[in-house]
Amino acid sequence: MATQDLIEQLTVQSDVIRRLIQEAEASVDEEQQFLLYGAARNECDKFSRSLRSYLSRKLPGHQLNAA
Repeated sequence: MATQDLIEQLTVQSDVIRRLIQEAEASVDEEQQFLLYGAARNECDKFSRSLRSYLSRKLPGHQLNAA
């Protein structure tokens, strides 16, 4: 994956995370808040995996662990 493609993908993912958190904060239903925060957490996990996968292909292992 090209760097620019990754940046675009991560930008979209961060926007999704932001919207989920905003919706959870605005919700008065605790169950809905729980589900929305859970969805945001899952998106954060995907974000982290995408970035770590990309960096693991670009950086030697010792540099990746330092990041």
